[in-house]
Amino acid sequence: MKQTPTPSSNRPCPDESLAARVQKLEDLNALTALQMRYTKAVDAKYTATRQRQKPDLFERAVHEQAACFTDDGIWDGGINGVVAKGQQQLQEAFRYVPWKYAFHSYINPDLVINGDSAEGSWALWEIVITQKTEETLLIFGNSYERFQRTAAGWRISYMRFDLLNSITLSTQSDAIRSLISTQNQIQKLGLS
Repeated sequence: MKQTPTPSSNRPCPDESLAARVQKLEDLNALTALQMRYTKAVDAKYTATRQRQKPDLFERAVHEQAACFTDDGIWDGGINGVVAKGQQQLQEAFRYVPWKYAFHSYINPDLVINGDSAEGSWALWEIVITQKTEETLLIFGNSYERFQRTAAGWRISYMRFDLLNSITLSTQSDAIRSLISTQNQIQKLGLS
């Protein structure tokens, strides 16, 4: 059975110095920024018109996604059975995606820092269009992660996704247009 991290409180201890408390806040901010960097790289593989990027841009996003991990980092895809360890395997796993389009949203972080390591979880909501059937799905689950401080800053040392549920929103890929505004629609509304 997989062990799920059980983060404890990040509340300041009365014995902690102000410097230690500020460092903890800076680390929490850095971990959140790392997660957003990872999310941005994952979603950079797709265009605003719900297609895969051109090969050079797709490859750049794959490298950026893997760069969020330590050199020996592990990504466990959970339901798809893919486990990758190390930069080469991570990049191979990140190149193979069953999606024509995907948009990820990580929310509700529960992170605990312990010196130069940290662990925690995020809730993940993901809208995808499958490559094979072009179905539009809403997927939600949890991401469990461990982090390590490196010379280059915080990096993910382990990530696992556990699916909680998925909902078929449509069997036609164009249906997602009603869920996600294109840049054109945003400009027409005068919101850009």
